[in-house]
Formats: sequence, C-alpha cells, structure tokens
Amino acid sequence: MPSARTPNTFRPAAWLWLLLTGLLCLLGLSAPGAVRAGATPGDQPPVFVGKLSAVQGDVRWLDRDGGQWLTSTATQPLRNWPVSTGDRLRTGPDGRAEVRLGSATVRLGADAELWLEQVDDQAVVLVVQSGTVALRLAAVDNDAFGPVELATREGRWLPQRPGHYRIDRMSDATQATTWRGELRFEGRDSALLVPANRRADLWLDGTGRTRYAWAGVDRDAFADWVARDERNDDAPNTARYVPPGITGWQDLDRHGDWIDNPEHGPLWQPRVVAPGWAPFQDGRWAWVPPWGWTWIDASPWGFAPFHYGGWVMISGRWCWSPGPRGNIHPHFAPALSAWIGGPRVGVTINIGGGRPPPPRVVIPVVVNRPLTQPVVV
Repeated sequence: MPSARTPNTFRPAAWLWLLLTGLLCLLGLSAPGAVRAGATPGDQPPVFVGKLSAVQGDVRWLDRDGGQWLTSTATQPLRNWPVSTGDRLRTGPDGRAEVRLGSATVRLGADAELWLEQVDDQAVVLVVQSGTVALRLAAVDNDAFGPVELATREGRWLPQRPGHYRIDRMSDATQATTWRGELRFEGRDSALLVPANRRADLWLDGTGRTRYAWAGVDRDAFADWVARDERNDDAPNTARYVPPGITGWQDLDRHGDWIDNPEHGPLWQPRVVAPGWAPFQDGRWAWVPPWGWTWIDASPWGFAPFHYGGWVMISGRWCWSPGPRGNIHPHFAPALSAWIGGPRVGVTINIGGGRPPPPRVVIPVVVNRPLTQPVVV
C-alpha cells in the first residue's frame, strides 16, 4: 500500500460544537441532531468524501443501512450524492456515472460496478468489479486524499504520474489502457508498466499465474464520452482559491464567478440563480449513511459550497467563502458550514444520528458577522 502521510488537519474541539449548537438554541432555530447521537471524538464519519457528479440512465448506489440499491430518478436524483469508504456504485445497460474525488475524476460506463474500498488521506482504493472505468488524475498525490489505485482480480494498478487511464473488467480477463501517463501493474507473481497509448490484456491461467498480451488502443463510444467530458475537468480560476481536497471544485468556474472582498477574501457567486435565491432552497434532505441527514442540492455546482466553507451575503447577494487555502485540509460536513472564533477558523457541524426528522432550518452565513436571513427548508 502507499506510504501513510500525516496531513495538517483541523478537528474542532468539543466545546466549539457545543458553542454553535447553543447559538442555534438561543436564536430559537431548529437543527435536529446537530451532534451525532453517541458520537465521540474518535467516532466521527469520514471527512474525505467524493461525490456523484453526473448520472445518465440507470445508476444505482448501495444503501449500506438498508442493504438495497437506490436508483437515480428524476424526482430523487443521485447527482451530488456523497460517496466514501465502503460505498458501491452500479450502472445498467444504458447507465453512465461520474465521481469526483478531490482532483481525481472516475467515470463508469454501462454495466459497471465499482467498490470504493478505501477513501482517505492514506489511499484511495477503487475496486473495479465489472465493466469499464476511466480514471483521470490531475496530480498523483490527489490533493488531501491519498494516492489513487485501481484494483481488479489480477492485482493493483498504480498510476505513476498524472494522466488518463482505463480499466475494462470482463469475466475472465482485464484490459488496462493508458491514454496518457504511465500505469504500473503489481500482481502476486509479476509486475508490468503500461506506457502511454498502449493497452495490456491480463488474465490468470489455470494454475493462477498472471499472463498478459499487448494490444492497440481502441476508440469506442465510452472513450469518446470521456474525452468530451474531460474538457470540464479543469477550473483554473477556482484552483487558485479553494483549499486542497475540496471535492466538487471543478464545477465552479463553469457556473459562477470569483470576486475579492476586503473582509472575507475570495468569494464565489453563482452566475444564474432565481430572484431572491438563498442557499439550501433548491434540493432535498436525504438519509446517507454514515452521516445521517445530508443536503443534496439540485444545482450542477451544488456540492462544494454546501459542505465546505460558509455563505455570506454581500450587497444583497449570497456568496460562498471556501476558507483558507493553506495546509489545513477541509473536512466534509453534510449540512451546516460556518466560520467561528478567530480569523478564518473553519468549523462544520454534522447533522445526523438515529434518523430524527430532517432539519428544518439552515443558517448559510459567516458566523463572525450578524446572523441574517435564516433559510427554512
């Protein structure tokens, strides 16, 4: 496994949780289950989280609590659904899906199944159980996440540099394609480097030994879709402002603009919103293990601004503040985001625990300013 790293992460002390919860009570606002029932400092949900950023056709996510596959529908779409360690995704014959994990993008073709075996600062291990999966890496160390590897029955596939890779998992073999970069295979009895513009076909023979053959790189409908969507993976303006490790930052350049504010620093404004729009209005609450009630926004950009940083109103318009862009790694929180205490000290509150009623009120504000416009949902 890749070597462990110890990031400079910020974990708020217990008194900060109580302070902000008490603030909500003083204001007469409701935030059900703001602190997870029975939670301890060592028993918190994952803070390194990816998201389902695009779904087409039959796409399903395994509900680990209920043991059932949830299907993305028009009334209950899975776009902006958080995913982390232990999650499984499946596509049907007409399905396609896209997952963001920091600066990494994973795309699933039709009839594919992917298991997120590990998603944290140590490693990101994605097990391709069937079908076609593409991986685009903007950086090998993938921001605050650990190094990314793909796994199949034959062994591990380790990107050696930023690039674009493809795995086709069939019943008795695996095809590995390097469109760009270099991919290293490590099996029980062998190792192999797949250079750019090459494909390696691997299988296990009757004795369990690894066999391989070289082949050319084919173009098909999946490759064309990946190449077309890759143009949406870069967001140079947002990359200047967001802290490393925020999932969903790639969507912000296409859907908003950055401004500099003398008090709050860089702020992002959504470009097209309805008159009188406020955060936490267009979407739904969904029960997502292990966090509990989680806000699923309907906007194509609606992930990062609702789970990291905080909102502030400037000149009558809501803006999102991403927080400090230093070595402090942002932690995912499925509902409230705020600033409290000294300059730019990030605090988030998890909403969940025991499946109480979904939250009714969210305060999308920067807390070191007067509280304005609570939003009822």
